[in-house]
Amino acid sequence: MGAVVLGEKQVLDALDASLWSVGSTDFVTHAVQDAPPSHLRRSRVLLATALTDAAAAREVLVNLHPQWPSDVNAFARVIEVVSAQGDDRESARAKWRQYTAAGYTIVRHDLKTKEAGE
Repeated sequence: MGAVVLGEKQVLDALDASLWSVGSTDFVTHAVQDAPPSHLRRSRVLLATALTDAAAAREVLVNLHPQWPSDVNAFARVIEVVSAQGDDRESARAKWRQYTAAGYTIVRHDLKTKEAGE
């Protein structure tokens, strides 16, 4: 099992840099989509700007992209990360409607609410 993180290049570049800056015991094995095939096979997480054949081998899609992901049906689980920023929330609302229209059951996890209640 593995995950693909779908997003725009600048977001994925920042995530890639962050993943390399953690301690050795916290490291998450990951690769960018244009990595050599041997790296893609060994990496649990794929950072991708588009869904490719390498992404299809993963079970989880983490969508950081503002657009509805293509081939969403290929994944056992889809995670949408939404910030509190206006544009991001509007994009998320549009995607929510698309998921609902496609028959998906949506489970919402509001981390801000959970933090405030702790």
